[in-house]
Amino acid sequence: MNVLFQALELKVQKNAGIDLTGIDELTDDIILYWMKCFCVLLLLSL
Repeated sequence: MNVLFQALELKVQKNAGIDLTGIDELTDDIILYWMKCFCVLLLLSL
């Protein structure tokens, strides 16, 4: 589990530090959204 959350944190930090185009930001937001959903489902299934 910790690895998933570390990956999420790195992704967020990278997004905060680098200016991306709108399309890239939207794609990253969708990826982050699904990663969060996946983490929640994993936690609920334990």
